[in-house]
Amino acid sequence: MNNAQQANQSQAEQVPMGTVQHNLADIPPLSSEVGNLWSSYYAESMSVCFLKSYVAKSKDPDIHAVLQRALDVSTQRIKSMENIYNYF
Repeated sequence: MNNAQQANQSQAEQVPMGTVQHNLADIPPLSSEVGNLWSSYYAESMSVCFLKSYVAKSKDPDIHAVLQRALDVSTQRIKSMENIYNYF
C-alpha cells in the first residue's frame, strides 16, 4: 500500500448507525414542495368556489348532500394546507 492509501484509511471515521438524528423543524421545504402545496391550494380553492355555487343551486336533496360533503372536505383540506404553509 502506498502512503496515500494508508492516509485515507487512517482518516476514515466510522459513524455508528442510528446516532445521526435530524430535527425536521430545521430542514426547510424544497421549492418543489412549496410549489406543489401552492398548486394544490389553488385548485382546492377553485373547487370550493364551484361547490358553494352548486350547493346553493342544487334542488335534489340527494345531490345536495353529496355536494355539501364535498364542500366540507375541500374546506378542511384548505385549512390543512394553510396550517402546513404557516408552519414554514
